[in-house]
Amino acid sequence: MILTEAPGSIEGEKIFVIGKNIKTPKAPKQITDKLYLFVVDIKGGGNGEIEEEFNPKTYKFHPDSHLNKGDKVEGKQLYGYCKKPKKLSVGGKARTAKHKNQHTTMNDCCFLQITSGWKGDAITKHPKNMYFPNLVV
Repeated sequence: MILTEAPGSIEGEKIFVIGKNIKTPKAPKQITDKLYLFVVDIKGGGNGEIEEEFNPKTYKFHPDSHLNKGDKVEGKQLYGYCKKPKKLSVGGKARTAKHKNQHTTMNDCCFLQITSGWKGDAITKHPKNMYFPNLVV
């Protein structure tokens, strides 16, 4: 299933991400008292697709997240978390002569949410302001 409007989200063990401007800060963010995850912030358009599902298939971040392999989010701005982001690459899949997209793979406990859809509708509660006290990874 392809989700294109906020607040659509996906979760899985591995998510492949393509975007115009992907930011992955070097330091992880504290999500719970004992858990730190890396932020993945995509601006200027992007998408993410689940390459590997959770086992067992249950949500960890958001109860409305899609969890099936092949589920996709596409939007103007995306935001998410993962335990291990891979190094960003430029070019390759989904590139054009003028716009060389960046791509990366999010590994191990991944969450990606549309924060602004193509119609410009933004979510009311941004994931960077959420606290996940019951998250167990």
